[in-house]
Amino acid sequence: MLAKLVDGQLVVEPKKVVIANPEESLLKTYLGFKDYEDDNVPDYDPEVQYVEVTYEDTETKVIKHYTIKDIPQTVEV
Repeated sequence: MLAKLVDGQLVVEPKKVVIANPEESLLKTYLGFKDYEDDNVPDYDPEVQYVEVTYEDTETKVIKHYTIKDIPQTVEV
C-alpha cells in the first residue's frame, strides 16, 4: 500500500489514476510514446498505382513511410 499526508490527513493510493492533458514528456517517459514523423506521400498516378504504408519504430520516434506500387494488370481471356 502507498500513502501520503495531505494537509495532515492520510491519503492512500487511488485504484485508478486519470491524468487530463498530460505533458508530452510524461507520455514519453511513463507511457512509451515517441515522436511521430510522417514522410510526405510522393506523387503517383491512382489509375495505375497505389500507396503502401509502412511504419518504422526507432529508439526515439515512429516514422510513417510510403511506397508507390503498380496496380497489377489483369489479363482478359
